[in-house]
Amino acid sequence: MIKKIIISSITIGVLLGVPISQGLPIENPIIEVQAKATIKLNTTKKTIDKGKTYTLKVLNTKKKVKWSSSNKSVATVSSTGKVTAKKAGTATISAKVSGKTLKCKITVKNPIKLNVTSKTLYKGNTYTLKVTGTSKKVTWSSNNKSVATVSSAGKVTAKKAGTATITAKVSGKTLKCKITVKNPIKLNVTSKTLYKGNTYTLKVTGTSKKVTWSSNNKSVATVSSAGKVTAKKAGTATITAKVDGKTLKCKITVKNYTANDQAVKMAKDYLAIMPFSRQGLIEQLEFEGFTTSQATYGADHCGADWNVQALKTAKSYLETMPFSRQGLVEQLEFEGFTASQVTYGVNNCGANWNQQAVRTAKSYLEIMAFSREGLINQLEFEGFTHSEAVYGVDHCGVAWGE
Repeated sequence: MIKKIIISSITIGVLLGVPISQGLPIENPIIEVQAKATIKLNTTKKTIDKGKTYTLKVLNTKKKVKWSSSNKSVATVSSTGKVTAKKAGTATISAKVSGKTLKCKITVKNPIKLNVTSKTLYKGNTYTLKVTGTSKKVTWSSNNKSVATVSSAGKVTAKKAGTATITAKVSGKTLKCKITVKNPIKLNVTSKTLYKGNTYTLKVTGTSKKVTWSSNNKSVATVSSAGKVTAKKAGTATITAKVDGKTLKCKITVKNYTANDQAVKMAKDYLAIMPFSRQGLIEQLEFEGFTTSQATYGADHCGADWNVQALKTAKSYLETMPFSRQGLVEQLEFEGFTASQVTYGVNNCGANWNQQAVRTAKSYLEIMAFSREGLINQLEFEGFTHSEAVYGVDHCGVAWGE
């Protein structure tokens, strides 16, 4: 570019040694003098984040420029002046033009950023966000703590299905990461033992998408399109469920029934319809034809909680007839429960022994006549305490004084 310098006629006269009084021809009062502008770079220093670019320009010339970098591992420069930041450090970019060498100091910094800007987590899982490019303290926050929380160290915990934005504030910058929480897609079981001829239905939770089922050994176990597994013969097979881009697997072990297995199965069948003590169940299985060894195996491997069985037995007796506490203890002992099991059943059956005495008194009065004292004695004989017996007699509906 050319700058215009405007000089007055008086100034020229002084410069040329002409007395001011003589002046100059008034027809040319102004003279323009042309001067060249300085050739320079648009900037002499620039800070760029790693991976970013910046284009340098040489001003005030149209001549060809030759570009170079003093440290190409830090920053390179193209033939058009485009600088590319390669790694943290410094480099000098030189531009040679019209016999001049122009320089620009380039400082490359690692950018301050999050390791991810979006992340999908399954409920219950965690993920740690990290800020790179700075060692300054980071302040973390979540805009939806019911979906995802974040610790002071950037550890995100997925709470329930939904979305949340995690914000990191550091060195005057605000960085954000979108967290999407999904319910985990999984099988209800990952391994299952079946007996030949039995079936079991596998289920996928956490998605409503269509599931594609397959078996790697159909001679051992097959699987239907609804996930129903059928045990064919002894051996192992892997059932695979493919859904929503995931592959889930369940190991199926198929066994042939043994006598012990049959005893276990029958024990479970009996417990499904009525309560038993361990001894009572063994006797029932022996009655069904199992040996004592097989019956014992069945009772010990059926998964029964004998305390619970004692409680169920106590409740079932109280539903059909009244008992004193002592009478119920004796009945459970007769059924084969141990002392500790009996105590558990009686103490947790919820019986009101005063009301049981009332029920017992009424049941006796339905079949025969009693004096007040005689009925009290009868209730005590049944195992009620004296106070319980008196309560029962006095609340059975008989007006003893009339």
